[in-house]
Order: sequence, then structure tokens, then C-alpha cells
Amino acid sequence: MYIDGIFDSPEVEVLSDDLLPRDATVLYRYEDIGRFLSSTKDLAVFSVNYPAAYSEDLAHWLEQTESELHEACSFQQVQTRLSSSAVKLIEPFHKIMTELDRLLQGQCFDVTIKAIRDQMCPLFHVDNLKLRLITTLQGPGTQWLSDADALRKNLGKAGRKPIAKKGCALQELKSRQVALVKGAKFPGSKGLIHRSPPVDPRANEPRIFLRLDYF
Repeated sequence: MYIDGIFDSPEVEVLSDDLLPRDATVLYRYEDIGRFLSSTKDLAVFSVNYPAAYSEDLAHWLEQTESELHEACSFQQVQTRLSSSAVKLIEPFHKIMTELDRLLQGQCFDVTIKAIRDQMCPLFHVDNLKLRLITTLQGPGTQWLSDADALRKNLGKAGRKPIAKKGCALQELKSRQVALVKGAKFPGSKGLIHRSPPVDPRANEPRIFLRLDYF
């Protein structure tokens, strides 16, 4: 149902990889990123290997700050611009970022690591950019709608009209699952419809996400 433009669904599905809707694809190799970019899919998901001490590294970063935002054009530049504690957090994404750098021909991007204690973007929307890499390092993952479950014509109306169809399945990415999301500026794509997940402000731990934005 919608209350003040915010959709609340009792059915949130965190799907296994083999049950993803046709809008999405699973990548098993970094070399497959190029295949996704040239496809009609709007979402690609894959898993990375996190070191055993990653949760401790995350807690150490949170002790020092709750937000970092920098512009960079390569993984190497990110390493020099983030704090030393944040550099450890991005190390598992080295190969992904290097492959994106090659495929996007060195296009610059914004990198954000942020801790939040509320629902940052509660309305369904499409990003006004080319491509986004996002992963939730702690807490619930990004929620999204399959095109078959969405009323795309109602986007951009400040929640005054429903975007999710009645009885739809609301998808949610797994924690620490990496997603590549196409935006409105990606050639030949309308962009993935998604939103931030609800976050209980009373929770002891904030939601922490890593995001790379290519405009």
C-alpha cells in the first residue's frame, strides 16, 4: 500500500541467484561485466570474496567517520583519496573496478561509503546517471522492482501515483551482494526502478553502503 507516497509491501523477496527475474542477470566472472553492459538487462548481481576480518575493518572505519565521498578515475586514485581504513573496505572490489575502468575507458566516477540510520530514498526511482555499482556492507540491501511489476509511467510524480503494481513482488538484494545498476543515461536502457530499504532508527547498527556512480 501507499502512505504519503511510500510503498510498504508485506512481501519482500531476497531471491537466490537462479530465481532472479528476467530483468536481472548473474555474473560469475569479472569478464562477464562487458556482456551485461551490452545486454538489455538493467541489473547484474555477483558475489565477491570478503576477508575474514572484514567486519572488524568495517567497525574500525565506523569509529572514525560515517561518510566519505570522493571523485576518482581509477582504483589506484581511490586508494590515495580515501582514508586508510576505507581503503581496506574497497580492496575486495579491485578487480571489478579495474574491469569497469577498462570497459568505460577510464571514465571518472564518484565513490561513496556512507552509514545511514534512516530510509535515504524511500520512493521508487531511476538514477539519473549512466551506471551505478552498489553494495550494502552492513544491513538490508537495495530494493527493486521487476519491470513487469512496475508502472513506469508514474515515475517522477513525487509518489502521488503508485509505481508498484498491486500484488507485486518487491525484490531485495542480499547484504554484501554486489549490484551493477543501469540508470536513465545508459544507452538503450530505461534504468532499473529501485529504492533504499527501510532502516529501523532504533537499531544498534546503521546500514552502510558502498556506491560508485558513473555519470
